[in-house]
Amino acid sequence: MRLLQSLMLLTVAFVAACGGGSSILTMTPTAPGYVDGSSISPALQSGDFYRIIIVPPSGTAGVAFQENLAAIERSFIARGLTVISSAITSRVILEGRTRDRSSADAAIQLSEVERALLLARDSNADAVLQIGMWDWVESETFEYGRRYFVEDKDAKIFREVDQFEFERAQMLEDGPLIRSFGREVLAFTGRLIDVENGEVLASFKIEVPTVNVANALSVSYDGDGKVVSATYDWAEDERRAQAAYDAAMTALFDRLANLISEAGN
Repeated sequence: MRLLQSLMLLTVAFVAACGGGSSILTMTPTAPGYVDGSSISPALQSGDFYRIIIVPPSGTAGVAFQENLAAIERSFIARGLTVISSAITSRVILEGRTRDRSSADAAIQLSEVERALLLARDSNADAVLQIGMWDWVESETFEYGRRYFVEDKDAKIFREVDQFEFERAQMLEDGPLIRSFGREVLAFTGRLIDVENGEVLASFKIEVPTVNVANALSVSYDGDGKVVSATYDWAEDERRAQAAYDAAMTALFDRLANLISEAGN
């Protein structure tokens, strides 16, 4: 924890012993910001799947899921996709109770996605989006959850580098100043299922490092290593941290909606 905190502090600067002046570190959002490991079936690319039932991760409380569902709905609706509430799956249990006790018991044993598939035709749904994981994960879990910078002493700026170059600079005696920044990664997995035949149309794996979508950061340091100016404090500014989390959510679900809506075009 102490190492993580030290890496995130912005009181960082270094100038050559023979010179003064300032060194500037600039970190801007990346494009596209997400890392996409999804696989799309040719069936999705050749079909029209515009009416989607979204099923929450197993064990997720309905109320908690509905509060977060709005982020998905906005992205989907903006791209012409229709979202059908997963609450409709409760009809399987209710209809079972109107028939007999054994039917009701059987309905209760069904998973959420099984209930959704049973009712999909009644709701005119084309597919079911089953969410497997939707969570914030510590940046250290991912090789791309952190961004790395090494000072260029002559140019008085920090260059963004990969982890290998960062670690190499870290080992140099009297080497350049190095610094890295990281926050949680928004990780999402799921699959899109055809309601007609149960075929898996797509397997989604999308991850959005918060550091990739955070507001641009610029910090200038004087010759004594003191901060001359900064757009904000990366480690302490909670308002901008929340803005980065919101941006990560938007990037994730925009990408997911695009994968589904563009596949058939």
